Amino acid sequence: MQKVLIIFSSFLLLLWVPSCKKPGTPGPAKFTGCRISEIAESGSDTSLKTVYRVYYNDDGTVHNLFVYVMQAPYTNYYRYFNYSSGRIQTRTVNAQQTYSDQGDTILLDAQNRIVSIRHSYYYYSYNQQWDDYFYDSTGNMYLHNGSGYSNVLTDYVSWQNGDPVVDSQETNGGQLNMTYYTYNDTLYNTGNLTAALSDLEAYGRGIYTPRHLLTQAHVVTPFDDSVKTYRYTLDTGGRISTVTESILGHVTNIRRVGYECQ
Repeated sequence: MQKVLIIFSSFLLLLWVPSCKKPGTPGPAKFTGCRISEIAESGSDTSLKTVYRVYYNDDGTVHNLFVYVMQAPYTNYYRYFNYSSGRIQTRTVNAQQTYSDQGDTILLDAQNRIVSIRHSYYYYSYNQQWDDYFYDSTGNMYLHNGSGYSNVLTDYVSWQNGDPVVDSQETNGGQLNMTYYTYNDTLYNTGNLTAALSDLEAYGRGIYTPRHLLTQAHVVTPFDDSVKTYRYTLDTGGRISTVTESILGHVTNIRRVGYECQ
């Protein structure tokens, strides 16, 4: 699982529904604080590649993302999140509203943590690609099983001081991939939403929830031995403003994070 931890909408559907609640019944709590409203991703040449606009429900869950793809084939799309008891169904719709994918079926446990994802898109069928996650008594995700067609992998994740520090991945072909993570003492802060940015972009909530800022990921496989480094700028509230990923001093990815505050 060579995933980087920091490493995931201009459309908002408004429905008018007549109120049926009794007088004096409290509605959803009004959001206060700051939360991510946009993630802009650039490549090594610093030109924009993808922009994620984030819109929320009244209860703070993600309603939808609008994803601007800033390079060919420029396939902008919406990603919607529909919630029911212990379950989230995602749906992807192109910007012209002419095509829709079923997307992911996400199952949650009693603590609202993601425990299972079944991926289903037009080019492969349900159950061909899946991910299962397991948590220890402290709430840390320590085991991940995943499958993509005939490829099956298992990740064992070790935690220290609130951060995942070692990821040991075994494949069904017998290959062992190791990733070692290093952090500084600065708290990971993205407002009210404590999700790794790549998790937010994909699922609207976190799977990997580091406590501190990742500074280095050392990947060791039979075919690779590389180190990715990460630099940050923070806003006046201590929230992540930019994340710059580099390999051997060469910038490979930049994420700029915008917030809405109330």
